[in-house]
Amino acid sequence: MESPLPELTRRDAGLPKISNKAIAVIGMRRAGKTSFLHQCRRDLIAQGRSPRSLVYFNFEDERLGGLQAADLHKVVDVHDRLFPPSAEEKAVFFFDEIQLVSGWEQFCRRLLDSGSHEIFVSGSSAKLLSREIATSMRGRAWEILIQPLGFGEVLRHHGHLIPEDAGRLVARERAFFDHQFSHYLEVGGFPEAQGMGLADRQKLLQSYVDVVLLRDVIERHGVGNPIVLRWMVRRLLGNPAGHFSITKFAADLKSQGVLYRVLENCCGS
Repeated sequence: MESPLPELTRRDAGLPKISNKAIAVIGMRRAGKTSFLHQCRRDLIAQGRSPRSLVYFNFEDERLGGLQAADLHKVVDVHDRLFPPSAEEKAVFFFDEIQLVSGWEQFCRRLLDSGSHEIFVSGSSAKLLSREIATSMRGRAWEILIQPLGFGEVLRHHGHLIPEDAGRLVARERAFFDHQFSHYLEVGGFPEAQGMGLADRQKLLQSYVDVVLLRDVIERHGVGNPIVLRWMVRRLLGNPAGHFSITKFAADLKSQGVLYRVLENCCGS
């Protein structure tokens, strides 16, 4: 509560005018979910809310290792003792990466039922998926999907003004935005990739692919032989928007000896 809010590029996603629902911020890893939580805090402060009523809590803090669902009430209890709640202003809790605590859904539903708290939750796409939120929260959550930066958000990130009417641009302005859009198609919209050189950007984006494969696919679904999966991802990323033939893909794997190595590993285990 006491640390200053970071200066971040404003996202175009907005909050719904709805009460008694948790706001679940979901999306691709490294797309900016935590930044969006801070944007929401900044907006609430601008509306006159006290910073003491806006609690950001990151469950990835290593000091919280081993935290159980039965311990979650301590976060609220300690805040209420330090800053007693008032009837005029609800406490708002921003729980980042809360999926690391098993059973968090029941805790959040209980807070909502109390009527004296507002809740924002965010987490990785591996543990916080739309269908799981709908089931576990029983209709008590409103989802906001945060994707990588769109073209307009990238322009804002780099300090360029977004034209209100593209049809009124002069030739020089059109050429500038054409160039910016071509650059956007090359660099993409991940916030961390903005302003990086080609080699560093490729290394960064490859690390994103590896993390998604390892945590969101292989670990989550228990993939026993990830070799074929890695080859398929490499093929799909190398041919964006192109046709993908399972038969041709299988033939390529066979010609490279990949299927043989997979069968060898299965037989060996």
